[in-house]
Amino acid sequence: MKKTLATLLALFIVLPACAMNISKKMEDSTVLVHMKIHRDEDNKTGWGTCSGVYLKKNIILSAAHCVDYSADEKIQLKEIWVKKGNQSEKAVIVKVDAAADLLLLYTPLEGTPVKLAHKVTRGEDCWVIGNPLGIIDILTKGIVSKINLKDKGEKATFIIVDAVCLPGNSGGAVVDKRGHLIGILTRSTSLLGGLGASGLGLAVDLRTIREFLKS
Repeated sequence: MKKTLATLLALFIVLPACAMNISKKMEDSTVLVHMKIHRDEDNKTGWGTCSGVYLKKNIILSAAHCVDYSADEKIQLKEIWVKKGNQSEKAVIVKVDAAADLLLLYTPLEGTPVKLAHKVTRGEDCWVIGNPLGIIDILTKGIVSKINLKDKGEKATFIIVDAVCLPGNSGGAVVDKRGHLIGILTRSTSLLGGLGASGLGLAVDLRTIREFLKS
């Protein structure tokens, strides 16, 4: 009995510490991505919000749909800004693949690069770091619920995570317990309104990310 209680107590100590380590490790690796958008239809300018993660000290990986408005000729992308802590700088597009929903940005604002994980396993713990609803630097935890998801007509392969994901998390990092990247968020079931379930997110998987970086 004493041994069981000691084991349970150890688990309660280790789990929060793990979350704290992930948070601290990712603090300098993630950014808020702001898109300045002009709508010709009503002649108004506004801002969109996404997330991103550093792959190199000046290169950020995010989701292509954050900056790709080619499907709507009435919307123009005017500027891209990234914010890390209290610092903000403009960013420019280095590479974009709308079919894989991946994007590379260059910014003079430096950050700490993350490493790509070697693999991802169904059932493993994962953490999502991003800016849901424009709230900066939010960390949520879940598990990898499904891997190797491939929809007909999709270029990317996905993983599904049950960590809470909301609009604004797009382009954000999904990491494993070592803080290594296992996916880039692309969609959330919360976008389905009453039919959706807040807490399920689709992320572009490692294989698709590696192919994007190589090509």
